[in-house]
Amino acid sequence: MVVQHKQEYQEEQYMRERWQPQRDYYSRKAQLYKQRHLGLLFVSSVGAAFVPVLLIFPGMPVIIPAIISFVVSLALILDNTFHFGDDWRLFRQTLEALKLEKILYEHKVEPYTNAPKSFPLFVRSCEEIICFCRCATCCSQARQGKRAWDRLTEESTGGWRG
Repeated sequence: MVVQHKQEYQEEQYMRERWQPQRDYYSRKAQLYKQRHLGLLFVSSVGAAFVPVLLIFPGMPVIIPAIISFVVSLALILDNTFHFGDDWRLFRQTLEALKLEKILYEHKVEPYTNAPKSFPLFVRSCEEIICFCRCATCCSQARQGKRAWDRLTEESTGGWRG
């Protein structure tokens, strides 16, 4: 009886102090990255559609389509540099995976049918999901950093790496 209460307390504590904050974190980040990605996509799409139309009008100052083209390029550069779309999908998939694990656990669906082992298995599964997302994010950032470093060293040395 005491062991069961202890396990129930551990379950509640894990859900309250680890699972729920992680769920909230991934939800906020997915929403943020989605807004950034779709916002930049909207700006670049609308801007790209307007430039040819503006060029049709005689007497249109050249600076206006040039500025719009610059904003379109800047939006594409930002989205491609920071990978907001990729991060949105990664964080959303992680959030959905955490929610699925909780549903399977709460309804005692395979692999959570063995009561004494189900909670430790649930914790391990959730932590693996979180770790995978963290590793994927770190690897993505490391690749971005390496590409930036390679460009920087190539520019500063004129392509010479000796």
